Amino acid sequence: MNTSTYSITAVTLYTNIGGDSDAYEATISINDDFVIQVSGNKEEALFSGIAHSDEKYHATKEKQDAAFNDLESSDVEKAIEEWGFENNLEWLKDNATTTI
Repeated sequence: MNTSTYSITAVTLYTNIGGDSDAYEATISINDDFVIQVSGNKEEALFSGIAHSDEKYHATKEKQDAAFNDLESSDVEKAIEEWGFENNLEWLKDNATTTI
């Protein structure tokens, strides 16, 4: 995967999941084409990976499904970490374009 062609274009942060103030979920848009999902709490951070279009999509279902089928989630995770992404609540709060 050529990471120079991918960039984070939006971060939607969902906080206070299940009433836990430390729990979060985030949907991260890549190039306004597809989304990945992450979540976590005080104890752990999870990289859920590239969502299937039945769950979430950003631009079109076709672009989301192409990413889901053609890209490796671990490559995307590594690439966004190289851009400075951190899967923790503070980084997400500081970089979210929308917080819900």
